[in-house]
Amino acid sequence: MQPPIGSGRVAIRSTFLFSLVFVAALSRLILQAIAMPPYAGLDEAYHVARVWFVSHEGRNPTRTEPSIPMYLERSIAADDSAPWSFAALGARWPEFVARRRGAWLDPSIQDFGGSALGAGNYQAQHPSAYYSLAGQALALVPGRRQLDELLALRVLSALLGSLAVLAAAMIGA
Repeated sequence: MQPPIGSGRVAIRSTFLFSLVFVAALSRLILQAIAMPPYAGLDEAYHVARVWFVSHEGRNPTRTEPSIPMYLERSIAADDSAPWSFAALGARWPEFVARRRGAWLDPSIQDFGGSALGAGNYQAQHPSAYYSLAGQALALVPGRRQLDELLALRVLSALLGSLAVLAAAMIGA
């Protein structure tokens, strides 16, 4: 007969395995966050736009009100003065990369459109918990640069995803 899970060697082994699951998930997700081109997720720029809106306005937007900051509008439009949204480029991305000369620009958000808002954001239909949490986290970091902001949100998402993997492993145990 095995001892109960919360006792002695079994508890130490379980803690080690759960820690290993968490570290493996976090490592894999952070590597993906670093390796992906700017805004390569299907609608990543729109998710970032909603987080930006929450961090600046202190509330979640409606679907119809202007809530996409101009610096992200430039990325979605593949403006050469901004890091492009690879998802918005779709199948045209090889053509755009071939003409690229040099590293991605990483403009200061404040100097590159600041709080000017463009179109409405269909991401406003999603539940607000993640956006409220991420918006509060971004509000703590003034004077951000565009790619730094994107990486910070990707790392936050990797951390939350790793916690979800850990919770699933613990429930399944």
